[in-house]
Amino acid sequence: MNILQRRAAHLHTSLTVSQSHFKAVSETLLSISPHTLSIVANHLENEGKVSDLATEQKKVFDLLSEVNIVSAKIPGSQASKIFCHNEIQSHSGLFGMPILFLTVNPNPSHSPMFQIIFGDLTVNLDEIFPVLVSSTEHALQLAKDPVAAADFFDFSIHCLF
Repeated sequence: MNILQRRAAHLHTSLTVSQSHFKAVSETLLSISPHTLSIVANHLENEGKVSDLATEQKKVFDLLSEVNIVSAKIPGSQASKIFCHNEIQSHSGLFGMPILFLTVNPNPSHSPMFQIIFGDLTVNLDEIFPVLVSSTEHALQLAKDPVAAADFFDFSIHCLF
C-alpha cells in the first residue's frame, strides 16, 4: 500500500497558492536552494527543533504555511477522505437518510460460545455466568485456532440477523 501511495503522490499531487500571495511565494520558492531543503529535512529527521534552524532555513516553513497540497486521488489522504465523505452525503441526499445504522463487532475474547466452537465441552451454557478458562488460556486458544474465531464471528452475525 505504501508503494501505491508513493506512486499516486508522485503522479497526482499539486500545489496551490492564493492569488494574493503568489508573487511572494514564487520569489521565496526560487530563493531556497535544494541544499537548504536537504539540510532542513535531515534536521527534522533527526528530531531537531525548528528554533535551532537558521533564518534561511526557516523560510521553508514560511513557504509551507502559504502553500496548500492538493492530493485528492491518493488513497488514505485527507483529501480522499473528504471526497468519500461528500460522496456519502450526496448518496443520502439522493436516496434519503438510512433508517437503520448498526455496528456489530462480536468479540471472541470473553465469549463462552467461542470456547464451545473451539472444542471445550466443559462450558455449561445453562448457567447465567458459566465458568470460563483464564484469560491467558483463552488468548492462547484464540491464537491456536483463528478459524474457530472466524466461525464464531460468522455464527454471531447469523444469529443476529
